[in-house]
Amino acid sequence: MFVCPECGSSQEAPGFCTQDGAQCVDGSENRLLGQLVGRYRVARMIGKGGMGEVYLGVQPDIGSRVAIKVLPPGGAENRVLVDRFFAEARAVNLIRHEGIVNVLDLSTLPDGRPYIVMEFLEGAPLSSFIDHGALALGTLASLVIDVASALTAAHEHGIVHRDLKPDNVYVTAAGRPKVLDFGIAKLRPELSAMEVATQTGALLGTPHYMSPEQALGRAVDQRSDIYSLGVILFEAATARRPFEADSLFELLRHHVDTPPPSPLSLRPDMPAAYADVILRALAKDPAARFQSADELARALHEAARNFDESAYVSLSRYASLPPSGAQHTPRFSSPSVTHQSPRADPGSGRVSAVAPTAPGVGTTIGGAALPPPTSGVRLWPILVVLSVVVLGGSAFVVFVFVLGQRGLAISDSQAPVPGAPPPGASGLPASPSDNGLMKYRTTAGGWNQKRFAIDPSFELGKKESKQYFSDAEVVSFMAVGVTADGYVDLTESKNNVSMTLRSPTASAGKQMGSCMVSIAMSGEYLTSAVLNSAPCYQKLIGPPKCKVEQVFKKARAAGFKHDGPVTLTYTQYSSSPAWQVEVKSGGGQMVPDDC
Repeated sequence: MFVCPECGSSQEAPGFCTQDGAQCVDGSENRLLGQLVGRYRVARMIGKGGMGEVYLGVQPDIGSRVAIKVLPPGGAENRVLVDRFFAEARAVNLIRHEGIVNVLDLSTLPDGRPYIVMEFLEGAPLSSFIDHGALALGTLASLVIDVASALTAAHEHGIVHRDLKPDNVYVTAAGRPKVLDFGIAKLRPELSAMEVATQTGALLGTPHYMSPEQALGRAVDQRSDIYSLGVILFEAATARRPFEADSLFELLRHHVDTPPPSPLSLRPDMPAAYADVILRALAKDPAARFQSADELARALHEAARNFDESAYVSLSRYASLPPSGAQHTPRFSSPSVTHQSPRADPGSGRVSAVAPTAPGVGTTIGGAALPPPTSGVRLWPILVVLSVVVLGGSAFVVFVFVLGQRGLAISDSQAPVPGAPPPGASGLPASPSDNGLMKYRTTAGGWNQKRFAIDPSFELGKKESKQYFSDAEVVSFMAVGVTADGYVDLTESKNNVSMTLRSPTASAGKQMGSCMVSIAMSGEYLTSAVLNSAPCYQKLIGPPKCKVEQVFKKARAAGFKHDGPVTLTYTQYSSSPAWQVEVKSGGGQMVPDDC
């Protein structure tokens, strides 16, 4: 019998398949080929490992493809192996996360071997990319952040993977990772019949990626997966594993006792903060590691959030991992929404991170209608982004609110224009309003719109933030249309100034909540807003040390030659605050805030 490797149809003689033209192969050595397993016809073997064989299955009527995982011959007599096999389906079905391969069915072959029907993935395991050398750091951060999101979902259900390695992270044709093989996962006691397989003292996992507590045969929790993810990070970033040895004993001893080498010694272009994430994940003591996958993702996001496009390189010919947002920040989902609405990009759950700016126009927030405009102001033309990090998938959740048609401007003297209305006039609210989604207020200041002074705007933002919090400090700032003398013409609709500030007091003890205020100035109005669900862990940087004219001077000294208006961004870059000077046509210069 000869079997088509693409559709699984059979024919008596060798030759080409009459259905799709593929060269048929001899199926005599594997009796599963060409047979029906459930509703699917087995076309070819696509993988093999200790936990079974994986075949391509094709639905004969509509041609849909699945992966069918079957225990190897003789496996049905091994009760522990069968329990582990079923544990994978049980774990995946419980987690239900987009970053974990989906299980569609579970049953038993006539010979007694159990099988799992899973979604078919086109792509390659992460290990195949690492085999070709170290990955681009931004691309790697994006992948690991997504993996961390999947692990967070598993850990929240009491499931520890215990065999996380590059072979079990599959990169799809779209460039997104899927976590595979929960076959030796540690489930909550009430979810598992694997008493032998999960007891203390059982050495389960792959030695090169095994945590110290696994190597010692001790009980494990989610921090064991974090260690394994740290090994993957190290290997993918440096093209070598942190520990190698000639024997299993020596390898396990390294995991328990030997400090890993510095990733910086093997990858000099790696930011120190990035290396710190890897080394903390590889801490010998679980208490010294990140205590959750979300925490690791936040730290990695912060370390990678200012990479440029060169840090993002396509992993396949099918699709790339493009940087998202103005800062080219890796994307990941918010822990508060990810597992209820996985990867809703765009729409919910998964959103991109961008620096505060005014990119467009909108009238809704998360699908809900914005409040009706206050008297005298049309609340629609400028969307201001409150972001710069939120977790949940380097997570930045992108928060937006709507500003007035024209915003507030500041003159160099900070003095009102004669005859202009005072703040709170023109029927605008003098105190914040609350529509359930956010608190907000818009004020008309009567400032010099043609020459809006950038330097004093920090103090204005700090003053406005006191409408909501007494102790808020700047976390990010952006100004569009800034000239070398430190001014911006806010009568130009494309120009604006925006910033975000965070209150340490309001942030205490929580990851998200009403803790940040976003402020934007455009035209003659200032609008500020506090969303009820904002990131509460972004690093405070406070007001800058450098004046705008000093920033331009430093940029020119570094080779920046553009003479027209630019976009200025002030935020945390790597380990310290810095300025990014960018031009619309592309290109720019980063300068430290060390005046």
